[in-house]
Amino acid sequence: NQEIINHPERKLMADMLRHHFIRIMEWATFESIWPEVPAIDRLSDLTADTLYIIGKMDHAENYRLAEYFQQVPKIQFVEIEEADHMVTLTHPKDVAAHILRFMEE
Repeated sequence: NQEIINHPERKLMADMLRHHFIRIMEWATFESIWPEVPAIDRLSDLTADTLYIIGKMDHAENYRLAEYFQQVPKIQFVEIEEADHMVTLTHPKDVAAHILRFMEE
């Protein structure tokens, strides 16, 4: 996405992702256990108020995933203009404002 490619913090984002993936491979502190019924099939069982934030320029794959979350009974969807998948890094004030508004409701 153009937003990330041209963002002034691009190097920081790349370093953060690199660090994250290295740590995932090094830390053996947990074992992945796959549930009997996939979580995606149990989304309608969620009872917590849920906020789903997505950038309007995010990947189509993530929008497809958002469709599954329509099953969550108490969910609010927020699309952030001119944001892509790294919305928390490229639009932190917008994200924070939406979270604060959600928490106050």
